[in-house]
Amino acid sequence: MATLSYSADDYYFAGLFDGEGSVSVYHRDDYGTGALHTKVILTVSMCVEAPIQGLKTHFGGGTVRQGRLTASGRPVWTWYQVGVPAKPTLEVLKAICRVKRPQIVLALEAIELIERTKHRSRRKRITPEEHIRRGEIAQEIRALKAVS
Repeated sequence: MATLSYSADDYYFAGLFDGEGSVSVYHRDDYGTGALHTKVILTVSMCVEAPIQGLKTHFGGGTVRQGRLTASGRPVWTWYQVGVPAKPTLEVLKAICRVKRPQIVLALEAIELIERTKHRSRRKRITPEEHIRRGEIAQEIRALKAVS
């Protein structure tokens, strides 16, 4: 069996994500158009910019300085990664993180559902089971956030 090796940066940023990060799956129907949108979003927000820029350098994604300030007047920085491009990051996080691992596993399942149905024509929309599962994943992640 092949052993995966991870870098010190993988461990550092996974630890940062496990403590400060957020996994979200948004699932929305555009009623009237029949369109279904499911989006996976990873974020880490903090008032120290260097780790946020390090996440961008290491995993990709983007960064933004929020318009808000902390109570002490410090700016808030956010790293984010959205959609299917987050899959490699989630794979690393899944192997290392402990606290957010259940959310990460669900986000990977959502990405797999998105990838599986991405290239279907409009006539071959997702199955009712896939539609239900996407909604369930979003609800399960919200429920996990409420207890962690």
